[in-house]
Amino acid sequence: MSQHDYNIANQTFPATRTDLNNALGAVATNNSGNSQPATTYANQWWFDLDDNKLYMRNKDNDAWVSILTIGATSDLQTITTDLISEVTSAAGVTIDGLLIKDSAVGATGTATSVAGIPFYSDSSNNSMYTHDVSGTDSTAENNTAYGFAAMDAITTGDKNVAVGKGSLGALTSGEHNIGIGFNAADGFDTETRNIAIGSNALGGGSLSGGEENVAIGYASLDALTSGDANVAIGDSAGSAITTGGSNVFIGNDAGLLNTSAGGVIFIGTRAGDGHDTETNNLGIGKDSLGGAIAGGEYNVAIGNLSLDALTSADKNTAIGYEAASAVTTGSNNTVVGQSAAFHLTTGIGNTIVGRLAAENLDSGSNNTLIGRDAGASYVGSGSNCTIVGFGSRPHSSADNEDNTTVLGSGITSGQGNEVHIGNTSVTAIKGQVSFSTYSDERIKRDIVDGDLGLDFVNKLKPRKFKRRNPAEYADIFDDGNKEPIKEKEKDNVFDGLIAQEVEAVCNELGVSFSGHEVSTSQGNKQSIQYETLTMPLIKAVQELSAQVTTLQQEINTLKGE
Repeated sequence: MSQHDYNIANQTFPATRTDLNNALGAVATNNSGNSQPATTYANQWWFDLDDNKLYMRNKDNDAWVSILTIGATSDLQTITTDLISEVTSAAGVTIDGLLIKDSAVGATGTATSVAGIPFYSDSSNNSMYTHDVSGTDSTAENNTAYGFAAMDAITTGDKNVAVGKGSLGALTSGEHNIGIGFNAADGFDTETRNIAIGSNALGGGSLSGGEENVAIGYASLDALTSGDANVAIGDSAGSAITTGGSNVFIGNDAGLLNTSAGGVIFIGTRAGDGHDTETNNLGIGKDSLGGAIAGGEYNVAIGNLSLDALTSADKNTAIGYEAASAVTTGSNNTVVGQSAAFHLTTGIGNTIVGRLAAENLDSGSNNTLIGRDAGASYVGSGSNCTIVGFGSRPHSSADNEDNTTVLGSGITSGQGNEVHIGNTSVTAIKGQVSFSTYSDERIKRDIVDGDLGLDFVNKLKPRKFKRRNPAEYADIFDDGNKEPIKEKEKDNVFDGLIAQEVEAVCNELGVSFSGHEVSTSQGNKQSIQYETLTMPLIKAVQELSAQVTTLQQEINTLKGE
């Protein structure tokens, strides 16, 4: 019994080959079984093993039509129809031009014609051909050939199937081969376990040693010579490969120019179509890893147009539609997300996750950007940046700040070598312990005494205030966050200084204070480092202490002590 639903599922290659063999076995045995096939098709054959009848499905696929009964009372089987007696004259009976007669299919060297088609058989070896192979057939067994010059050089090869003009035409001693289609697998003789389906599939007369290959589609694997264990499915899939082995090409023109590479997998129209000798690449998706590659290896591209401009870069992983679509020589990048790192070309060692993340990054290296639109518009050639959060970015693509760290949603940094934590809607940043600042003498130079003390502190104006909603000033400072302050927090009162007032004190005294900063890249947004105020406060306390000491000495003098 051999039946199949002719639906080849997505699965591993060994399972696919088994499934294909089962399907072809069902074709070769006319879907033979004790019951009709579970899945039926118009004009389908079915041989009923219970009553030895051959049926054909009608064109509307709603009923079986009895064609003929095959008797099994002797080695020479009698062919009859439901409408003709099983005993006919030696000359046979002609119905609508079809001659039916009680005789065996012609033995080796003798043809019996059915509807003008000659059949030769070797019942002792269970083989059948549509042409005389008595001049070459030695001990070949269990072969089936249908088509002009199909398998016409066979000598000792067993268990082969050839359907189509010239299919398996040069085969001599090879075994377990299947060729279906015009000149399919017509170029090899002793090779085994190859499957070719489609005109010129595994054809071209060049195969020399290649085994365990599967080619399905016009001209697929048609240049193969000694390569083993290749799978090519699709028009011209892997059509240039010669010696490469263990490759998988699925899709029209997939792996089109591959010649000697091994261990590559390309699935999708034109996937990897420009590779020739490069190894260990994987591309899944239309045009993935396509184009004129020149040496790039160990790359993974999953998604239409992903890594489609790559030339010599190695060890990149891109997942998503158009992910890393412009990378040429940049290596060791990991990109996940639709159009993520879309303009990246030569940058190295970037990790980018999120839709449109780092969209305009080009030559920057060693960046980590995570989140939808993270660094999408403002990272050019910046390197060593860490940006985590939706829409967060360095402030300007022109300055290409390096070593920027941004954690939070919708944050715009001030410049390179800065760390920004939390957007303008954040009300508190908390931790278990306080931050420590490196203050080792060995990392400092030009050390002098501080000049900010009591005079500076006395002029500062501590204030209380409430915060405005970020949307009121976001455009002024080119800030990405416009989320309103939570209702329960909008009337919170804070203590602090006004940066402009601190600036005025510095101008009045003619001094500078490192805790006051003006970010020219963010609309001159001003900030205060409150921990830096500790230095003027220490100086002020020291000055007050000195005054107290002087006053105490004066008091002691007045007291005569």
